[in-house]
Amino acid sequence: MPRPAIALLTVVACSGLIAQENGSQTRVDSGGQGSLRSRAAAKQGDNRNFAYIGSNELHVFPSLLDGGGWQSSIILTNLEDRPIQVVCEYVAPDGATRQMSFDIGTGDKSTSDINAFGTETFQTTGQTADTTSSWAYCTASQRNDRFGGYTLLRYNRDGVVREYTLPLSPDSETRFLVPLQRPVDSRTDVVLINTDLDINATFQLTVLDGKGNTKGVTQKTLRPGEQQVVTVNDSFATLDFTSGAVLVERLSGSQFVTGAAVRQGPDSVHGLPSMTPVQ
Repeated sequence: MPRPAIALLTVVACSGLIAQENGSQTRVDSGGQGSLRSRAAAKQGDNRNFAYIGSNELHVFPSLLDGGGWQSSIILTNLEDRPIQVVCEYVAPDGATRQMSFDIGTGDKSTSDINAFGTETFQTTGQTADTTSSWAYCTASQRNDRFGGYTLLRYNRDGVVREYTLPLSPDSETRFLVPLQRPVDSRTDVVLINTDLDINATFQLTVLDGKGNTKGVTQKTLRPGEQQVVTVNDSFATLDFTSGAVLVERLSGSQFVTGAAVRQGPDSVHGLPSMTPVQ
């Protein structure tokens, strides 16, 4: 996945709702129906002309944190040689629509018009005392238009600064491995998301040591649209090995599931995303 450079933005004073750079712009508003909600409608027969999103395409920002010292930046890059439009819908951990406060406005949906090979960047305000979590589902208005992106999650409070970078995840990643390195001395969080708004999905997480021996198993059921964060160190008692992995598998329910993982070392201020798909 390409890692575009973060672009500098000028916030336009027009109602505080548009960020611009070199003609590109992003608008934040509420209401309407993006691809995530439209997919649910299509499955119920309400939109027979809707084209289903391909399972191997990248559409999900698995984690956005805001408040309590956290801010999240969204970076979107146009991979086409012509302008495109990208719409992102924001979802709370329980699957409900999430109102997001960005530096360019407040709403549950953002629309970015991005120039050829251009980059759009906008960030949450981080002004609330408590931390709120959410995830986002992004699609191009023209289905075949290519775009890339990642989120930069930054914590800054009381002299402690941490940054985590998470790229876009596939719409459907039903089986993947998360490497574990010195798990006793580090923390690994696995983010699970059911992007289906209609049915549950059940995951199984299996901890394996370096020889592939099973050290622990747990299952998690996610309701429609739900996001869960599983801290491996808290969920498994036996982590007495130097290196190993967590095998994450969808057992039943929706195929529209995905995930990501972040490792935080004992002395590191940067979290590293770690996830390898298993076919």
